[in-house]
Amino acid sequence: MTITDALTAISVLIAGSALGFSYFTYRSALRASSRPVLVFVMQDLYQWELRNIGNGPATVVKIRDSGVKIEQYQITNCFPISAGAATNLSWLRYGWKLSAQYKDVFGRTFVTNCNNCVNKIERDNGGIWRSTAEEWDQRMGRVKDRLINDMAGKTAWELDIMRNEIFARHGYIFKRNDLSDYFSNQPWYRPNKSFLSYNEMTHEEKYIANVILQYQNKNNLRLM
Repeated sequence: MTITDALTAISVLIAGSALGFSYFTYRSALRASSRPVLVFVMQDLYQWELRNIGNGPATVVKIRDSGVKIEQYQITNCFPISAGAATNLSWLRYGWKLSAQYKDVFGRTFVTNCNNCVNKIERDNGGIWRSTAEEWDQRMGRVKDRLINDMAGKTAWELDIMRNEIFARHGYIFKRNDLSDYFSNQPWYRPNKSFLSYNEMTHEEKYIANVILQYQNKNNLRLM
């Protein structure tokens, strides 16, 4: 091998090392810029929310809600939380000690443990948590309980208003004259001809409307 060949080989090696280092640096920066960081924040006594103060979305979120006794715990599958967003945890059963397991977009797993309002975040290598509940069921169970309490003692007309307000908030134009007159007199009501489909409502809105309707049908409290 000539000196020229040796110098060429060294140059290629140095260029390859620099390229590899640049790629490693790029990947590290990309992961750091996409990392979620979930923290538990107490809003009021035993009223918690889970915030993502990181730079990327938290996926495959599971919350472990523990009580004072070792057998008191529940692991709940939760919705993803985007960067800068938060989710209310009003459905928690115990709230004594809280933990969250979640993944970033690269599949790396993290855990946030909150004890005495102090959050500790770390990488998790302990495996997948086995959930025992779903956030939708937990959240909607609490919503249904509140609805049942709110509906107790109301007249058929009041329940009609309660149910149809969900549609009115979207600007639905009512064919019933009494509902049209009522909502037209509400300062927040804005008729929206483009809102025609039940499918445009959120899952929670559909659930609430159906719970009220079932209550009305069960108790013979429906005007039309």
